[in-house]
Amino acid sequence: LYFLIEELGYWPSRGAFVREACLTKIKVEKQTLKQLIA
Repeated sequence: LYFLIEELGYWPSRGAFVREACLTKIKVEKQTLKQLIA
């Protein structure tokens, strides 16, 4: 997480961080579902 903050040069708000984490989780879940179905 620290490298992200240094790279972007700002501290993302908690809401933005949570949203990003949720989107990432959804992506992973979708890929897992596709693999299970395929």
